[in-house]
Amino acid sequence: MTLDKLTEMTFFRAQTLSRQSGIAWTLLDANDNVLCCDGTIAGFHPKKLAFSVNKHRTVIDQLFISLEPIEGVIDIEELVNKIEGSTLTSFTVYSRVPERLQSNRWKDWSKQWEGTVTYVNKTFQQNDPSVTVVKAHTTEYPWITSVSAADITGCSLSIAHIRKEGEYQSYVSDLVRESRAVLYTKSLEELVSTLPEENNMEEFIEYYPIDELDSFEPLIRHCRKENTHNAIAICDMATLSHLVDNSLVDEVVHHVTVSKPQEANEDDRDQLKSVLNLHDWNLLTSTIAGNSSRIVLRKSRPATLGRGLN
Repeated sequence: MTLDKLTEMTFFRAQTLSRQSGIAWTLLDANDNVLCCDGTIAGFHPKKLAFSVNKHRTVIDQLFISLEPIEGVIDIEELVNKIEGSTLTSFTVYSRVPERLQSNRWKDWSKQWEGTVTYVNKTFQQNDPSVTVVKAHTTEYPWITSVSAADITGCSLSIAHIRKEGEYQSYVSDLVRESRAVLYTKSLEELVSTLPEENNMEEFIEYYPIDELDSFEPLIRHCRKENTHNAIAICDMATLSHLVDNSLVDEVVHHVTVSKPQEANEDDRDQLKSVLNLHDWNLLTSTIAGNSSRIVLRKSRPATLGRGLN
């Protein structure tokens, strides 16, 4: 099987689990037959790769993985033990992590292993698919994706209005299934009650209400201590402004409805417009979603987006 085909297959599996923190691997026998293509959401079931190797230990010849094994994502001790008891001869890694995150146990073992370890990307790149996982390991926070909805004047949508936006609810449900934790503004509790209980790994998702804006940072620190690598923040506009202003969010998914603006205090509108500063963000995508326009932005250096949401 060609490297391109192997890469496509493995990353497709990773993204079906989580576009933010999916990790996947493909196992082949000596005739290039696929034994399994599986994965996990980073932070959940670190022994799963070792289990896959052990299951196919008598026939496995090649292993391709989307991310270099690091502690907290892969149980390295368990993995090397299972590899040594298998017929594996070739271990290919697509994404390498920065040197400071590399596992000494993995590096020492791979140097003395009789098989071959190959890195497709020999150095970490900022646009690498693993950037979300790397961020979680280099800070005290998981990767945070915020989800918000507003009318064309910049005011948060009511629950009643959001419920009319079926595309919005469907999209949020999909994002939630790709995560291990969800933080949400209390005013959106009714919406959150309709979201999935389990993620794509059939793990129960932790839901955390944001009682006060200042409670957000301690909550995401807690999530990281629980080995969560990415979390979703379902926000009203005031919460989004706070997260952006305090650099507590990595990715913004914002829906703007084209329907009639809601009644709102003009002072509130002006305040929301003045505090949303997205000058240091990149516009990744802009799509039509039902009666809304969905934009996805990521923090960037240097700034390339010189405008706000409105």
